[in-house]
Amino acid sequence: MNFRTFRIFRLTAGWCLAMLVLVGGAPAADVEQWGVWEVSLNGPRAGNPYLDVELSCTLRHEGDSVTVRGFHDGDGVYKVRFSPPAQGSWSYLTRSDRPELDGKSGSFTVGPPSVNNHGLVQVFQTFYFRHADGTPYHQFGTTCYAWVHQPRELQEQTLRTLAAAPFNKLRFCVFPKSYYIANKNEPDLFAFQKGANGKFDFSRPDPVFWRLFERRILDLQKLGIEADIILWHPYDRWGFSQMSDAEDDRYLRYCIARFSAYRNVWWSLANEYDFMTDKRPGGHGGNKQWEDWDRFFSVLEKEDPHHRLRGIHNGRKWYDHTKEWVTHASIQSSDMNGGVRFRARYRKPVIYDECRYEGNISAGWGNLTASAMVQRFWLGTLSGCYVGHGETYKHPQDILWWSKGGILHGQSPKRIQWLKDFMAKAPAFHELRPMGDDKGFFLLARPGEYYLLYCPDQRSRTLTLAGDRPYRVDAIDPWEMTVTPAGTAKPGEFTVSAPKPDLAFRFTPYGPGEKMRPEARPTASVTEGQPLLAERGPVGTAAGRPPMMRPRVVVLSDFPPLDVIPVGAGHGPAERRSDPDDVQSTVRFLLYSNDFDVEGLVASSATLANVARKPNILSILDRYDRVDETLRRHDPRYPTAEKLRAVTWQGRSGTYGKPAEGIVGAGKDSEASEAIIRLVDRPDPRPVWICVWGGPADLAQAIWKVRATRSPAELEHFLGKLRVYLIAKQDGSAQWLLDSFPSLFMILSERNYMGMFWDMRGSDPKLADLSWINEHIRNGHGPLGACYPESGANPRTPGVIEGDSPSFLHLAGAVRGVNDPEQPNQPGWGGRFIRRDPSRNHWFDDPAGAETVWRWRTEVQQDFARRADWMRQGPGR
Repeated sequence: MNFRTFRIFRLTAGWCLAMLVLVGGAPAADVEQWGVWEVSLNGPRAGNPYLDVELSCTLRHEGDSVTVRGFHDGDGVYKVRFSPPAQGSWSYLTRSDRPELDGKSGSFTVGPPSVNNHGLVQVFQTFYFRHADGTPYHQFGTTCYAWVHQPRELQEQTLRTLAAAPFNKLRFCVFPKSYYIANKNEPDLFAFQKGANGKFDFSRPDPVFWRLFERRILDLQKLGIEADIILWHPYDRWGFSQMSDAEDDRYLRYCIARFSAYRNVWWSLANEYDFMTDKRPGGHGGNKQWEDWDRFFSVLEKEDPHHRLRGIHNGRKWYDHTKEWVTHASIQSSDMNGGVRFRARYRKPVIYDECRYEGNISAGWGNLTASAMVQRFWLGTLSGCYVGHGETYKHPQDILWWSKGGILHGQSPKRIQWLKDFMAKAPAFHELRPMGDDKGFFLLARPGEYYLLYCPDQRSRTLTLAGDRPYRVDAIDPWEMTVTPAGTAKPGEFTVSAPKPDLAFRFTPYGPGEKMRPEARPTASVTEGQPLLAERGPVGTAAGRPPMMRPRVVVLSDFPPLDVIPVGAGHGPAERRSDPDDVQSTVRFLLYSNDFDVEGLVASSATLANVARKPNILSILDRYDRVDETLRRHDPRYPTAEKLRAVTWQGRSGTYGKPAEGIVGAGKDSEASEAIIRLVDRPDPRPVWICVWGGPADLAQAIWKVRATRSPAELEHFLGKLRVYLIAKQDGSAQWLLDSFPSLFMILSERNYMGMFWDMRGSDPKLADLSWINEHIRNGHGPLGACYPESGANPRTPGVIEGDSPSFLHLAGAVRGVNDPEQPNQPGWGGRFIRRDPSRNHWFDDPAGAETVWRWRTEVQQDFARRADWMRQGPGR
């Protein structure tokens, strides 16, 4: 065999109690295939062997050879480890710059692997993994970053927990972790010894630590768990993230020499590698340059004789996983729609090593519900990807699984185990093709033989069942862990309407002569009493309103007084002259408040009057107070006026047209900016949608304060919970947000919003002119409808001028299944947008402009009129 074929093998480990040791192989062999062959030699004790002694060993088998690096294990003992990929007779010869280690030779025999030894995990058919002996490997991972840095009793407890858990890969660090949550304890052992000055000496590894670490790798191996070893990370208070290039390279080669022979080792260059390079003052970080990561990959690729899997984990900036030395894309992302897109881009296995964690801590990355964690496993799986778990439940001793291990408290692991078992009974993962898209359609199939469709919500989804045989249909409840017969589907196009969110459906063809179930029709299912399957209907229609999570919404409005005089009228006192459009938009918004969790109504300042007055907003809530009871007869989710008053906040006046440096910074806090910080910090997994109708200065001030008072990681988590829809740039803080925070999700509408104007060219004016408004909103619709202004700023063009309404119609349409609000490039009630720079999460008007809004006018206005009627009619009418 040629030694280039070693890449198709992955090896096992055993302990060496003498110079050469039998590790569970056949009786006549010295070591099993993919086990660990080890030779120990006595050598120099003086000086610093880590720096001063070079040792390598060349191994030969059937005319081919491979060279591995040796290492000093303390007390003058030097070792060489190798994991043989082939059975038979091997010989070895050492090379060293020290005579007592040079020229040592011998031979050993490699026998067949033991029962549970399947060899290393390797990439298979581009997107998948399997063991060297062909055994399937479907990754279900978890994370315990610092478990090996905890007391021994806690480490043992972690292993006991893992023995009963579904996970077959564990991510953990060589270096301890220092973090504001659950990572404050001082370990007993470190990778390096301390010098006389009390600082760590990066030229002297501590063999006691490294032996413990190896023991834990082997403990995981016995449990069938891959050890995904994180070599660097930015969360450091000891100096490990600040090692020099030479120290980094020696450390990496030492890791290769000690760990590479263990068949369950994977290399992860870093956790959130970009935070070690793209540093911010006062935060965690490191001294790494972008090119350092390429150098480390190159060393691993060239010098790891066993070619273990190689990946790197991102924070905000993704590494280029298309580079040849990367074996798989290890990503941190909550974009579960993107799995098929990531596969197509990288052409490698994709692992969502971090898609947030199940838990209840305040940080947004650590408060997923158990059901959301389970859903992400299913969505990633049906996208042909792999998913990782983590758990961050508060603990009185700060023992969080994600950091220290211990005991699992969450409800997702047993459901992940159920998914793991379910997929083991399906056709092989590499035989199933992800046939969905990146817009919320999740389908995994072997066409004609097996289809698995996941429905995160109740929108209709259509799939094509190939062939001419009918299909049995099973409804799968991932949370309840049940499979229920659901009828028969004809071949061809079928539309699925799930009776509740987070259900999956499996389609498998009947065998010859097999008795068939009743045909699946748009009738009630036995368990839910709602339609399950329907034959194909009109494309693009939804099966009723999907019960998606109600969005959390905050509105920043330059709301004028209710007796506002349109500024274009040219008369009236200054305090009343302004633009009435915010009153128009607020009437519509309040009629949609049943579909939102309204968490903030902010009086901000912007155009014209440039005054922020909280009482102005309270005045329209007094009108709402007189109709909200009637509205709740139609939908009990409508909030009370009192509840809305409780979340109405005062913003800052005088910000319109001002540069950011004059309106954002020290001393610029407001009641509104403080409230925004509090609500984003709430332990709610949903993002907060900020609809900016006036100026965004109060939002910008909240972000400024978080940046000034928290670590870079905490700021990123804060930003990660924000979704901003901004109507124009009404003060300088808008551009400041765009320039300063590339990861902040922002939609900026500078033309699209004009599609709400009644007379916009190309639109149907009859659905938005004054006569339509008078009939459907202003007249006979109670005090709230009556306060809808006749016009916007120009009284000579009466009708709908709701330029701010697209900011929340973007969400109202999403509630109805029109669009995914996280994908602004989709058509939707709030318009369509483009992302000019893929490295920035900022969205700008689609070239079609206002048309992307007014094209929905019929649907939007009909829904508006229907809701307005609820203010005057009982539910029977």
